[in-house]
Amino acid sequence: MSGREARSVTAPRGWRPWRSRAIWGFITAWALLRAVGVWAFRSGNPAVIDRIKRFNRRWLNPWMLRHAGGRHWYAGRLEHRGRKTGRPYATPLWVDPVSEGFVMPMPYGRDVDWARNLLAAGEAVLQDHGLRYRVVNPCIVPSAELLPELPGLTRRIVRLYGIDDLMRVDVLPNLAPPGSP
Repeated sequence: MSGREARSVTAPRGWRPWRSRAIWGFITAWALLRAVGVWAFRSGNPAVIDRIKRFNRRWLNPWMLRHAGGRHWYAGRLEHRGRKTGRPYATPLWVDPVSEGFVMPMPYGRDVDWARNLLAAGEAVLQDHGLRYRVVNPCIVPSAELLPELPGLTRRIVRLYGIDDLMRVDVLPNLAPPGSP
């Protein structure tokens, strides 16, 4: 008998995910990115926040816009006009419904283009979960004022990241769904 034949062969025990290096690598990377994100927003360091904004504008937002406002996607799509040029823009945002309107957390603070455009125009179109809404009366509200109205997950994220302000908008009657006459 050769050495190969002398070894006993055991039946495979199946895949055990807790032993997978790839899974643990993904979990570790996700946790580190999450911790760095929380630190970045809580620190309020303008240089770090500006880098995150640039990365999101250049890489994340174009991908997110393909899905934002879709029926099965968590982020909404805000369609607004530039305050100086009048040019149409679309921005993916975390959106939560509240009584008679929507709330959008402002993790980068008040000095962001979409917020300034929306405040200047006073109206926009918001697409959320496949439905389009005409939104009006935008106002920036301290997050502590609206926390009780927010869903649990959003409430925890607002607290964890130290988000101070929320944009609140009122809703006018529904618009026609995208692609309809």
